[in-house]
Amino acid sequence: MKNSSQSFILTFGYGNRSNYDALLNYIKEFKIDFLIDVREKPCAWSRRWYGDQLEKFCNQQGIQYFSEKTLGNISGTSHWVSPEPEKVDQVLQEIAKKA
Repeated sequence: MKNSSQSFILTFGYGNRSNYDALLNYIKEFKIDFLIDVREKPCAWSRRWYGDQLEKFCNQQGIQYFSEKTLGNISGTSHWVSPEPEKVDQVLQEIAKKA
């Protein structure tokens, strides 16, 4: 978040959203600087939520897009498999440095 002594990690589900309006409102409301996509395979039922399209959208809004699969469901399926805590700690430290 911009000009803040504290940083926050917020979540946003793209789920049943048909366009970027809700995401853009969220970005503006919370002054988001970074969007971290945690999907194993950054694709979805709608092409607009594919990683490359989402990254393009973020770039147009001045938001840095990162794909960090390590933080999400590592099974690549709807069956949740938690990531390894050591790897998560490492990735979160890297993100903190970027922020």
